[in-house]
Amino acid sequence: MRLVLARRAAASCCAGLLLGLLACGLAAARPGAKEHAPAAAPAETEVQSLVRRYHAAQREVLRQQLCLMTPGCLTDEGRLLDALEVGKRMSQGLADRAQAGDVLAAHERGLIALSAAGLQRARSHSEAENQNPGALVLRRRWAQEQIVAERYLGMAAMAGHPPACLALGKTLSERVPQPEPELVGRLFRCAVSGFSAQGQRRQAVEAYAQMRLALPPQDPAMVEVHAVIHGPQPPERAWRRVEPTEAEALRRGATP
Repeated sequence: MRLVLARRAAASCCAGLLLGLLACGLAAARPGAKEHAPAAAPAETEVQSLVRRYHAAQREVLRQQLCLMTPGCLTDEGRLLDALEVGKRMSQGLADRAQAGDVLAAHERGLIALSAAGLQRARSHSEAENQNPGALVLRRRWAQEQIVAERYLGMAAMAGHPPACLALGKTLSERVPQPEPELVGRLFRCAVSGFSAQGQRRQAVEAYAQMRLALPPQDPAMVEVHAVIHGPQPPERAWRRVEPTEAEALRRGATP
């Protein structure tokens, strides 16, 4: 009996030893396991953090507004005011960085104002249709946000930031009548050339498509940008001037 128990203990010990060696061998067989681990996500920049927190605050504002209008939803005006204050601080942080020369912050602050202007514009049209006197207030706020948007987008566009050039070019091209066609052309040219220089072909083509909607084909900026987009490609219809003698010969050849 003692012999059987001893044999069982020895077998159990050997099995544990073999499992341990097997585990060590598998670990040793993967020396590059850590090298293939997924790379950590890049750290969030200060501008990205401000933008993310601004949009989170805006979502909270909408949620609290809906809750206040819904019977049985438990909340208070304090949460709404807190979210509004957070959004205000984030947008002011972007404005401060833009004033200090941060091009990305200027672009983002301009987009925030542009979005707010579009919202106020839609609301003012809706209130005007209902003959609500509040439409005048909304129209005034729309104009104020539009001025802010153009100022900050202009700061980034002056630094040659392609997305800002495109956004400002699009918003200025929507004015009727168009008071600044040359400026609009330069902004679109900045966008297309900038995207092309950065190797962003798709964005450059999209900016070119927007430019074609805003400017006449004979505009000098259109001619220049067309060369940037289609320069490496052969023309769709290669042609040259036909001399009068050649035209006469072609007509005679075509006559049955």
